Amino acid sequence: MKKYKKTILITIFIKFFFTLPNLIYAQNTSFKKVFAAKTEEEMYNIYTQFIDSSSIYKELSFSYINDFNSNDTIMKIEQLYGWHRGYATICKQNRNRVYISSNMQIDFYERFYHYLDSLRQKESYYSYFLSVVPLYFLRRNFIKLFESGKLNREDSIKTLNMIENVTIKIINDKYDFTFLYFNNTSEYMTENIRQALIKKIKHPFYPEIFLNYYMNNIVDTSDINISNIPIEIKEKLDKKKLKSLANEYELQKKYGFERISKYEYILNKYYFYKEIGHKLGISPGQAYLNKKKKMYPYKGYLDINAIADYSGKCEDDTFILYLENFQKKHPDYKLRPFR
Repeated sequence: MKKYKKTILITIFIKFFFTLPNLIYAQNTSFKKVFAAKTEEEMYNIYTQFIDSSSIYKELSFSYINDFNSNDTIMKIEQLYGWHRGYATICKQNRNRVYISSNMQIDFYERFYHYLDSLRQKESYYSYFLSVVPLYFLRRNFIKLFESGKLNREDSIKTLNMIENVTIKIINDKYDFTFLYFNNTSEYMTENIRQALIKKIKHPFYPEIFLNYYMNNIVDTSDINISNIPIEIKEKLDKKKLKSLANEYELQKKYGFERISKYEYILNKYYFYKEIGHKLGISPGQAYLNKKKKMYPYKGYLDINAIADYSGKCEDDTFILYLENFQKKHPDYKLRPFR
């Protein structure tokens, strides 16, 4: 028994010994590169690059703005390393973690708000979505400034107006009502914000232009196009092996490691959607498009339940009549109790 335990301990030690350098390497190479902007001009130039990069890679460069404390650096961008199966590997360039300083003055955040509004006006899918990503960052920092007790009366009034403006933009442009669950929401609820929410109850759907653009310009059907794969390669690749590689190539693209070929990836997806299509009586291509459409988040009903939850929790009777009408008009939507 003692000999058995000793063998286990030696085995664990050997595994740990040879794993340790990799663990240290992973910790010391958490990021590929760190970029910093110390002026607003530099920040806006970087933001323009984010839009270009998103257009090239057909996905957003980032989806959230983090706060960080700095008085001299406005924006910080980190390109992350991946860590996959014992190898430190590099993420593709379009994946970033973005930080903006939460130590700036109200005028900076106000200028940033207007800059984002100018992006929204451009006829670009990615300009639009990257213009709304920072809205929650702006809202919480305007609230932070207002609650700091350091503002004079004029700036306090300006900050309250900006909190209202940003919140309405979150409703109208981001189509997001998550802020209704925040603890301080009722303190900053205004009549204009209520009216913006009421309009969404009356028109409770995402704009179809989002889904149409996604399906026509972003969904890449070449992912399952096997017509360009040489016959000898098709015959060589084993179907059972291919099925075991589900999502492997996606990880490869994300983290940069080389483990399977693009041909294997395409054939794997083709056989996967061919099987789904066979069950539904449709082609592999149509099965693929149906799946992509189903997965797209900005379609169908808005989250009207968030308004219902707020109405019930905060006993705000403003929305009751409109929610009742919504319930009658849209019985297919599972509306939660709102009284």
